[in-house]
Amino acid sequence: MAKIILTPEQEADKQKRVAWFNTMFEHDNPVRRALIYGGSRSSKTFRTLRKILKRAVYYPGSRHLVARDTFTALKKAIILDTMPKLLRTYYPQLFHHWNNGGMNNSVNIFTLPNGSEIVFSAVGNEVEVEKLLGTEYSTIFLDEVSEINYVSLQKLRTRLAQKIARYDDPTKFIKLMEVLVENPPHKGHWTYKEHFLYVSPLDPDKQLNREIYGNVRLNPLDNLEYLPDDYIDSLKELPAHEQTRFLYGEFGEEARGAVLATEFAKYPDNIKNNIDYDNRYPVYTAWDIGHTDATAIWFYQWIDGRVKVINYMEDTLKALPYWVEQLQSKQYWYDLVFFPHDGANTEWAYGNTRVARMRELGFNCITLPRLLEQEQIDIARSMIPIIDIDRHLQRGIDCINNMRYDFKDGQLNTKNIVHDEFSHGGKAFLYLCQSIYKGRDEKRIFTENEKREKLQKSIADDIRKGLAANRAQLIDNYDYTRVEHANSRF
Repeated sequence: MAKIILTPEQEADKQKRVAWFNTMFEHDNPVRRALIYGGSRSSKTFRTLRKILKRAVYYPGSRHLVARDTFTALKKAIILDTMPKLLRTYYPQLFHHWNNGGMNNSVNIFTLPNGSEIVFSAVGNEVEVEKLLGTEYSTIFLDEVSEINYVSLQKLRTRLAQKIARYDDPTKFIKLMEVLVENPPHKGHWTYKEHFLYVSPLDPDKQLNREIYGNVRLNPLDNLEYLPDDYIDSLKELPAHEQTRFLYGEFGEEARGAVLATEFAKYPDNIKNNIDYDNRYPVYTAWDIGHTDATAIWFYQWIDGRVKVINYMEDTLKALPYWVEQLQSKQYWYDLVFFPHDGANTEWAYGNTRVARMRELGFNCITLPRLLEQEQIDIARSMIPIIDIDRHLQRGIDCINNMRYDFKDGQLNTKNIVHDEFSHGGKAFLYLCQSIYKGRDEKRIFTENEKREKLQKSIADDIRKGLAANRAQLIDNYDYTRVEHANSRF
């Protein structure tokens, strides 16, 4: 088999990209968040760890986090493989130190002779992330970051705060850096949105500071001297979508294993401009509740046999009083608040269930029955044709399109939806669809007291909004049928 040799143009392009990789780590360069992406076996992790070691050596007492989704993967790929190879090749004295007490396997920390530490940890769940929040770091390096959810990164960013001086210049402090490495996933992934579109993955209207972001692509052709002669040919035998990711190092167009994206794409006309709140009809909300991560809420109305989605909200680490305030600020006429099955859990430090607490605060809240995820997905697929969504709710739409099944090692697990930055909005949409399905099967009639209370509240809301200047005239001419619209919903 003929050995691959780069053309002069390919070699020049490689040198240019490697130079930019090195430049991003320079002290005076403004990049603080670096993404190293590209195909497999392209030296992304090796080069990054080498830079981190250099920072640890030059800044005594500095601390650097090296993390992956699971500790099993971290140990196999980095602790037992890449780190020993790197130390043996470029830092033989540190390699000896690594093997003679420097690496403490009981706490997974490599302590250098100058007091600097490299901390190895998994960040695949909330408990593991929370354990890291009591310590400050100079570098946060997330390897295979496409497998790590955005909420975890947001929490870790709060710990990138260590102030450490250089060994030979007490006035020169280390540049705090976040370094992400991945085989690029799809263009809906949060790494693409941050590093190429420069928008917040949680709020597409929020522009990010481009100056602090930097990215570079490294591919297998850039690492030929360390690869078997037939390795490139083996990558060319992969399916086209896998070649895109692992050979050419490019972002795909859609998420692998998307749960609802295909069905959603069948109805492009259901994404409409300016679906406004109609005050003749009640508003329903469907929630996915998070306590230590994100809570997501969809707001919708049932009008003329179609579901009109008028709003979407999502935020992280917010308790019930915050969400009640948000709902009240909308000045909608609410009917039912749909909580998922875990709404029956005692939460929010009130010694009561979530549902009971919402009822105490004046909301008619019910808990949806617990279903298998596949049952929820089947219901959603049947409901999508009658659901219209305001085009401006882009964050929520992204969650629907990017909610995906677990996909690892070439295997798709349709029994498990990945918990990531899209899953909360996506699951709240599943609950929305379940609430529609439930509403079709149940008959509900408002009591006379409920009708009177809703009518009085609606009149008061309309007066506050300036829709009528004369209260008596408004009451005399008020459209009492608006209450009956809610009855016809069930």
